[in-house]
Amino acid sequence: MWEGKMNLNEKWRIATCTVLALAITGCSDPCSNTIVSKSRTPNGLDEAVIFQRDCGATTSFTTQVGIIGHSWTGKMETIFVADDDHGKARVGNWQGPWAESIWQTPTHLIIKYAHQSRIFKKVSQVGDIQIDYQEVP
Repeated sequence: MWEGKMNLNEKWRIATCTVLALAITGCSDPCSNTIVSKSRTPNGLDEAVIFQRDCGATTSFTTQVGIIGHSWTGKMETIFVADDDHGKARVGNWQGPWAESIWQTPTHLIIKYAHQSRIFKKVSQVGDIQIDYQEVP
C-alpha cells in the first residue's frame, strides 16, 4: 500500500528516469536532409552542397546550400536557405525550390535559384569565398 513516503534512492531513480525520458522524446530532431548535388572548387579544395531539408508534414521542404571548407575548417557552413513560398517558386525534382551552384573560380561561387523563392538566409562571403546570387525565372 502506498503511504506517500519514498527514500532518497527511489527519488533519484524517478528523477533520473524522468530526465532521460524527456531527453529522448523532447530533443529528437524530426528533420532530415537529402543531398541533391555536390560541386568542388576548380582546385578541388572546397565544396558546395545543395540539399533538401524536410521537417515533416507541417512545414515546406527547403532547399539549402552549404560550403564545406576543406581548405580551412572541414565543417559545413550553410549559406542559403529558401522554400517555394507555398507553391509560388519552381521546384526541383527534390520537392524544394530549384537551385544550382556554379564555381567560377576557387574563391567565387554563384548560386542560381528559382524566381519567387522565399529566402531565409543568403550569405555573401564565407572565408575567402565570395558568393553571388542569381534569381532565375
